[in-house]
Amino acid sequence: MAEFTLKNFQKKPFPFQLTSTVHHDDQAFYLVFKIQGDLGSINLGEYHPKKERVLKLWEKTCFEFFIKDQNSNQYLEFNFSPNFSWNAFYFQDYRSELREWEEIHSIEIDILNSLDHFTLMAKIPYKNIIQKLNSLNNLSYSTTAVLLEKDQSKSYWAIDHLDQVPNFHYFESIKYKF
Repeated sequence: MAEFTLKNFQKKPFPFQLTSTVHHDDQAFYLVFKIQGDLGSINLGEYHPKKERVLKLWEKTCFEFFIKDQNSNQYLEFNFSPNFSWNAFYFQDYRSELREWEEIHSIEIDILNSLDHFTLMAKIPYKNIIQKLNSLNNLSYSTTAVLLEKDQSKSYWAIDHLDQVPNFHYFESIKYKF
């Protein structure tokens, strides 16, 4: 299991901390995103559980998981919303055409929310990913987030920001091994 503190690209202070945890077993990948502290500035949206695929989740508060085959330029992007919406995309190459990845039909999402913490947990079936991207030994990953603030500005969070702009698709950032 790996735990990370995500950093904000703008490097401005926020009254909360954002962390992610990644682990897996022989059935699934398990992700946990936690925001702890004063959540008053974050727009977590309205609580209307959709539990369905939705495009452009990154335009609002969205938690993301990138997983890449290190022997090629193929990668997957998973998006999770505070209202239980989700999506998955397959890329043949760096920022190639945005295509929904149809081999996955659902992702389990649970959410815990209180005044000073928000936790999103996601379970992604393992089998489909390995069929698409080969062996677990050749995979690397990263976790990221876009937080929509109540003033409608956005902040961009990642384990590392290695590009000159917020760029979650930057291959050098998708570097953590299972």
